[in-house]
Amino acid sequence: DSGAFDFNSRTVFENLRTTYSLEAFSSAAAQGDGLANLLLGRAYKDGIGVDADPARGRAFYQEACDRGTVAGCLNFGTALQRGIGGAQDLVQARTQFEFVCAAGDLRGCYNLGVLVRDAAAGQADYKEAVRLFRDTCDGGFAHGCNGLGAMYERGWGVNESSADASSYYALACDGGLRDACSKVE
Repeated sequence: DSGAFDFNSRTVFENLRTTYSLEAFSSAAAQGDGLANLLLGRAYKDGIGVDADPARGRAFYQEACDRGTVAGCLNFGTALQRGIGGAQDLVQARTQFEFVCAAGDLRGCYNLGVLVRDAAAGQADYKEAVRLFRDTCDGGFAHGCNGLGAMYERGWGVNESSADASSYYALACDGGLRDACSKVE
């Protein structure tokens, strides 16, 4: 399982690809290796070492997810959310992000918060979005702090507070989100 390790990092992927061939990944994927499916999904989605084929990449992500690879479910959910390699399906994306979040991956919790906030897969639930953003921020995920700052700035699910918004934007800025830095008062 690759839940805590960021296999989406291009550097990590390139290092693995120089050690192991795409043929080795394909062979491992055919034998049921979820991580190999995840890595092949990345290769085909982005055209790394192969011609870009987002639909094939999405299929590899789905296979990785079906084999229990949390990062595969995250990437499959993102492909569904954005319509990469196939039709957009926000209901199925939400299902994937719920699974990823329950597995403890803050990226899945954040993405779920975005869907809930934007009513992308049902009715908007600002209080739930605030909870998810707070959990991800408390876990050190800067995007969650930024999302929480936006909720305080707009008064969505919380009392509007420019001071609280600024505090969360500062945490996001400290976490490396440059866009959040300009929102700190």
